[in-house]
Amino acid sequence: GISLFANGLAGPLPASLGSLANLRELLLQHNALEGEVPPALGQLQRLETLDLGGNALCGTMPPALGRLRRLEYLNLAANKLSGPLPPEVGSLSRLEALHLDRNGFRGPLPEEFGYLSRLENCNLSHNLFEGALPATCARLKALKALFLGHNRFGGRLDCLAALCRGRGPPGDDGDDADDGGALVELY
Repeated sequence: GISLFANGLAGPLPASLGSLANLRELLLQHNALEGEVPPALGQLQRLETLDLGGNALCGTMPPALGRLRRLEYLNLAANKLSGPLPPEVGSLSRLEALHLDRNGFRGPLPEEFGYLSRLENCNLSHNLFEGALPATCARLKALKALFLGHNRFGGRLDCLAALCRGRGPPGDDGDDADDGGALVELY
């Protein structure tokens, strides 16, 4: 892996990082990196951890990151990212932790967000997300901590109630046996 966190690195992320085919960890948090997240990072098919938090990255989250099928940890917190969360995020089937807090993401969460079946810890706070949470969020049965504060969410809370009980959405298989837990923290 590459671990260069808190080193005072500055400038844009080079797209050539996408050619490191065997890379499993890319830890570049707490630097002074700026510019857009290169879509070429979506070529890192073995990547399990991507931590770019605490930089000055801007632009949108590239949909190409949805190709990181082995990704378990994604931290893009405390940057200057904006725009909607791309639906391709729902393709990150192994994702356990997602930190997008303290950015300028906006719009509703895509329905595909609820496909993150292994997600345990999710921080979307301090953004401009809005609208109702998609009903598919009730499928996030592994979720232990969900931070949604300081956004513009509204609407019904049915999916949150289902998460607190550890149950899926209406019409689920009906098996309410312990599937790994229920939501423990909600902010």
